[in-house]
Amino acid sequence: VRLPSNPSSDDAAWECMVKHSDLSVLSTHDLTMHFCQPEPVTFRVYTDDSPVPGTPGLATLPGSGQNQDTETYFSPANRQLVTVTAGDVEDWSPCGWLNEGGTWEDESTNPPTTRPGFRHCRTSHGGTASQTCGNNVRVRRGAADETVAAPSREFDFPMDLGLPPDADDNLNTAITQVFYLANVWHDRMYRFGFNEAAGNFQEDNFDLGGNPAGDALLIRVHDGLNNYGGASYLQGQWEDGALYQVKFAVMTGPAPDRSAALDRGVVFHELTHTMVARLLVGASGGPKQAYGMHEGWADFFAVCLTAQSSDNLGAEYPMFAWAARENDLTTTGDPPISHYYFGARRFPYSADMFKNPVTFAHIDPCTSSSPVRPKAFTYEGQTPPQNPEVAGRARDEEYTVGLVWATMLLECRNELSVSMGWAANDLAMQLVIEGIKLCPIRPNLVEARDAMLQADVLRHGGVHLPALRTAFAKRGLGWGASSPNGGSACGVIESFEVVPTNDDELSVFLLDEPLIAIHTCEATTFDVLVVGNSRPVASVIGDAAPDPCILGLPSPAELVSPGTYRVTIGPGLCRQAWEVWATATTEGPNAASKSSPPMAVAAGVVEVVFARDMESGTSEWAIGMATPWVSGSSATAGAWFRGDPSGGGAVHPARDATPGPGYQCWMTEQHNPSAAGALLDDVDSATASGNDEDGVWLRSPNIPLDALSPAIVEFQHWFASLKVNSADTGNDVEARADWVRDGTTVSGVGMSLPRGDASTVWRQRRFIAPSGGQTHQVRLHFMDLPPHDTAVEGGIDELRVYQVISCADCCDADMNRDGNVDQDDVAYLVSVIGGGDNPACIDPDFNHDGNVDQTDIADLLSYVGGDGCP
Repeated sequence: VRLPSNPSSDDAAWECMVKHSDLSVLSTHDLTMHFCQPEPVTFRVYTDDSPVPGTPGLATLPGSGQNQDTETYFSPANRQLVTVTAGDVEDWSPCGWLNEGGTWEDESTNPPTTRPGFRHCRTSHGGTASQTCGNNVRVRRGAADETVAAPSREFDFPMDLGLPPDADDNLNTAITQVFYLANVWHDRMYRFGFNEAAGNFQEDNFDLGGNPAGDALLIRVHDGLNNYGGASYLQGQWEDGALYQVKFAVMTGPAPDRSAALDRGVVFHELTHTMVARLLVGASGGPKQAYGMHEGWADFFAVCLTAQSSDNLGAEYPMFAWAARENDLTTTGDPPISHYYFGARRFPYSADMFKNPVTFAHIDPCTSSSPVRPKAFTYEGQTPPQNPEVAGRARDEEYTVGLVWATMLLECRNELSVSMGWAANDLAMQLVIEGIKLCPIRPNLVEARDAMLQADVLRHGGVHLPALRTAFAKRGLGWGASSPNGGSACGVIESFEVVPTNDDELSVFLLDEPLIAIHTCEATTFDVLVVGNSRPVASVIGDAAPDPCILGLPSPAELVSPGTYRVTIGPGLCRQAWEVWATATTEGPNAASKSSPPMAVAAGVVEVVFARDMESGTSEWAIGMATPWVSGSSATAGAWFRGDPSGGGAVHPARDATPGPGYQCWMTEQHNPSAAGALLDDVDSATASGNDEDGVWLRSPNIPLDALSPAIVEFQHWFASLKVNSADTGNDVEARADWVRDGTTVSGVGMSLPRGDASTVWRQRRFIAPSGGQTHQVRLHFMDLPPHDTAVEGGIDELRVYQVISCADCCDADMNRDGNVDQDDVAYLVSVIGGGDNPACIDPDFNHDGNVDQTDIADLLSYVGGDGCP
């Protein structure tokens, strides 16, 4: 509802607002200022990639006398008026881009913030609804604490190229451009996963996760720099909640001076630095590979966010094409314009191996310690042109490493585009962001590659792995590549092998959030993602246990899109539960077969009867462990404790699994692979006794259940078993989540990974808890049997137990499944209830009263005779 400026008693909008208010007296000021429906706002900005078209760049380096200076296109007339409405951005910026809250004196007079259908918008740092200040970003003049105001909500300032960039209107134009681009960047990154829960930058997080509010980005335009720009933190460190600032410079050199804030590539590059630092949870710096990948990620997003649907994604992309004008080749006479070919990097970003020949080995600075000498920047015996301004940089300095890494990521985009076209641009950005989230602290290129591949497996079931592996292998980061840690680049070994030819390489994954309750009246579907990297997939079959025929299984799954198959399961019997999965098989005489992890489902309407987010309640959990195997070691070595995972060591994630405030979860004592006596502080206490509570265990409090219905246990976990000793047999580790009924284990699910695997990813698991009994508990049980040569770690969060409370009213009267409802169905039901076979796998409890008896026959007979559904 948008209130009129002069509401009257007969105005429908005014009456609607007053009727739905809990306050007896409301003023127009209160309502319009705090329950926000952002009004349109207009910006006059350059909508192309920079003040002049710079990407894709020049296809070849201009020769002498070939001045292709596209600066002639740099004109204020090229700017466009862009109007942004609430509907354009509400999914990512619910309160719009400006401070829609306005200014107000007495915060205690605000209306409640829980009114349905409205978002509460806070003012930030004194800004109004007509200043370059909002929930996502604050853009100011240099070091001054001043934003740009546009009282009409039209940020439309003139430009005068005859005046320096710091002239008032020119500076206002630069600030407007940055404010517009920074909000575009916020919303695009939000779409790809850099949201509140991931630690993005917002003044108000709207209770959607992340640390408390108050960390909108601060951007200063023309703050005394002369090196494009920079990103840094203002307080604390890089963690969520700390304040960050980004600065943009005036670029001097060949006249005229230029504002780096007008170059989209510069703006998106510097903003991406803040995102990468936040996603890597504080590991923003670090030497060599880790630090260089920061530059590579920043270049990659600068290219992708500047690209347009008409672009050739495999063409030449200079970095900072316009702002890097000082890098012109200096020759006598008419100098060619090189910055639209090179930009600020040694080579342009290009899929052409001659124009950009870099591969993994090019980051290695060593000549004696490296297994192969550092490669020359040549391709097939030819030396491509290099940017003379930066050609002398060291191989392992950040911009060279960044060039190699961004080239690889853009090769991924280009390879994806072969089958996907322009959609590859967005998909590549999403996979890169999710890969950054999965990276260890200060990764090397091999680890960052694997994180991106893992992101595709988790998000898309690995459908894009062949394209991604082909792209990485083209640049030497193939299957056999190896590397020292992220702090060094000496001794990297490159590989151009795409993927091992392994018949068993088949992946089958369920969707991220599979259903829990299935219908009792109609069929339910779920999707599985299947990847066969070595050969085509021949079939995907849905199956279940126990009694699959009740659900119409096993049955073939339907191919609905490349790699995605849909399994249909029939109506379930009320208050029963199954484990459902899919099995995929490849073609050929040596066909490989893999099954997805089982998914527990229950037929009927379910509710949560027990839930713990682990943020409190330590005392209600029981903790125990067997006698430590190491003489003299701590009695709590490897034991469970509740805390905030550190993100460090070999396996710990950086956050808990709970969305929203709080960071607590249950986890085992952290293994530190670099510490003396590293095996003393992981899960070591176990014997070969076979006792359920050998090793280390964690047991929940008693869970109240209706003994008549099965339950579904759902939780988030991570688990790792790192092979420390080369003699490790791989048969001495166990990790389980069990259902303990009346003191006895009756069901559960394993959580182990193959030896040598570690994961910082929270994974959801579910299993069936059988009905019956008086006491019910969940127990986590980790073991590392002698000789204790495996480092074992794990954690659990977000435990929930669901139970069926009712079933939908429905009349599935076609008992014999012949397509007709008639007396034959009554005869079929009479036979089944009398003990006869049930080949149609029907639910004999026709009236859903929880009993199978004569009343079901009577109700079916009445229904067939024309009465309503019982």
